[in-house]
Amino acid sequence: MEQAKSPAKIEQLATFARIAKAVALLCFFLPWVTVSCAGRPFVSASGMRLAIGRVATHNPMSGAMETHPGSVQIAVILALLLLALALILSFSVSRRTAAKAGIAGSAAAAALIAWEVLVHVPQRFEQGLRESPPQPGGFGQTFDSSMNGLIRVEPLAGFWLTLAVLATAVAINWMILLRATEGGGPAPPETNSS
Repeated sequence: MEQAKSPAKIEQLATFARIAKAVALLCFFLPWVTVSCAGRPFVSASGMRLAIGRVATHNPMSGAMETHPGSVQIAVILALLLLALALILSFSVSRRTAAKAGIAGSAAAAALIAWEVLVHVPQRFEQGLRESPPQPGGFGQTFDSSMNGLIRVEPLAGFWLTLAVLATAVAINWMILLRATEGGGPAPPETNSS
């Protein structure tokens, strides 16, 4: 009786896993990171903007948001590609293989975006500040010491939501893999998608 329910349960979990991966891809359009000075945000970027190298800045004079070109972030592009590939494979290979690809793709995407937002973006911003030319009156030379605590690079809710959805995708794919393995036998027909 349990084995009869297993293919239906695996199919249901596979649907949830696909939804989680699709939602994670959509989360790349949410705001991921902001840079603020004395509590006032002046640079922000979504996952997609990080990937293509375009950031939005707040112009304090006009109050308008302006878009500026930056450098393409390979880690975010790789995360997008891995996630998209895992989603595509979930429609075209066996459930067991799709689950393995879903675990690997979602976990790798989570690691790549976490590294980008929590490590690489703050390092690049700090380096940019250190390399900025001194302003008249010696502003550039005293910038590090006087502004050190005022400039903050912070991950936003969209970034944390993306990580949570990717963790959910990993968990669901792990359950699929366990259920597909429990069935035993030499790859029963119900583990293959049509």
